[in-house]
Amino acid sequence: MIKAALINHYPLSLSAADAREKVYRNFAYMLTKLGFHVEIFSISDKDSESKFLEYKQNEIKMPRPDFSSGFTMPRIMDFSMLAAFGFRPSVETMSKSNRMIEALDRYKPDVILITDTMFSKTLDRYRKRHKGNRAKIISYSDSLSIGTTLDYIDTFANTKTKAAVIRPLKKFLKGNYLAYQTQLYRLMIEVADAFITTDDFHKRQIIREFPNAKGKSFAIFPSYVLRSDIKKRKPVKKIRTLLFLGSYGYGPNADAIDYIKQRIAPKLPDKKFIISGKGCPNTTAGNIQFMDTSISASKLLDISDMCLSPLTGPNTGVKIKIFDYLSANRIVIGTKSSFIGYNAVDGVNALIEDNIDKYAGRIKELEKRPALLKSMQQNVHTALEGHYEKDAVNDWGRVLKFIKVLN
Repeated sequence: MIKAALINHYPLSLSAADAREKVYRNFAYMLTKLGFHVEIFSISDKDSESKFLEYKQNEIKMPRPDFSSGFTMPRIMDFSMLAAFGFRPSVETMSKSNRMIEALDRYKPDVILITDTMFSKTLDRYRKRHKGNRAKIISYSDSLSIGTTLDYIDTFANTKTKAAVIRPLKKFLKGNYLAYQTQLYRLMIEVADAFITTDDFHKRQIIREFPNAKGKSFAIFPSYVLRSDIKKRKPVKKIRTLLFLGSYGYGPNADAIDYIKQRIAPKLPDKKFIISGKGCPNTTAGNIQFMDTSISASKLLDISDMCLSPLTGPNTGVKIKIFDYLSANRIVIGTKSSFIGYNAVDGVNALIEDNIDKYAGRIKELEKRPALLKSMQQNVHTALEGHYEKDAVNDWGRVLKFIKVLN
């Protein structure tokens, strides 16, 4: 029996709002389909066994960085040490623990999969300890994961009660965080026998910035779908309701929501806009309805006619929500960066527009061309070419053969 270990920094429970857990579900399913026995290894506040779907989850009590929302004392300590000395104490403390390595040694996996740089030092020690007799390591990442923390730093520095102290440190925080995260990212690639990223765009970018990824990098999208699972819908003749899904407090989403509130919805007063996600308040402002996650994304997609993705900036990574929109057979209007990794063509199966001020006009123009509106709705699914289950099986099989785990 060939065995795979998937490592995460908190216990997985498949929360509907957690994109990471959906990705782990996909990875576990794909490895199982290829003949692996899969177990999850997660950092926890207790030693325990639990279930993630049908997979055994080994919860390991060990120190971990604080990932709670807001600015707790551990997070403040991390930021302070970053500014002063250029490292995160919580990550360093976690990395020195042997408990994850000991748990892996008991399981004896053939493959270890990580998706977070914080495990780079742990697996470097695992690799050095076992030398030639060890599991193969696969690292998975879309890009240098800096966006969220930089957003936290900006928010924290601009908080009134802390501005006088933190704002002068913001430059050092950003510079030191980038340097520290880059170090961990480089090591994450170094420890890997195969490095996987989400798409060819990020693959080229990573190889250019991290030459140690050359020769062992692959592009595999983190989601896939069966053709039969793509929602079949009768084309609409008018766009009445537009939907944006995304966590309310996440920096790039906050910008996108502001664009909708200030620059898109006011120009389309005859249309209803729904903004829904984790942390979103339940309120209404003009023609915008804000909703939490009490109503499922699938139900919201059923009552919507079009989806929005006005995401800008370099730190937004691959957009899994686009996958959900397209799988639901809804036309999406979004920026070029929103469609990285997708087979999207402007005016054929999507509306691609970087100028937020043109969104309202592009939507009105599409409504004035009923034949094009109907055609685009019929073609939405073509933006998912390359992201079907059979594609994922072939892609993962190629990687596992490369590291000599499968023949």
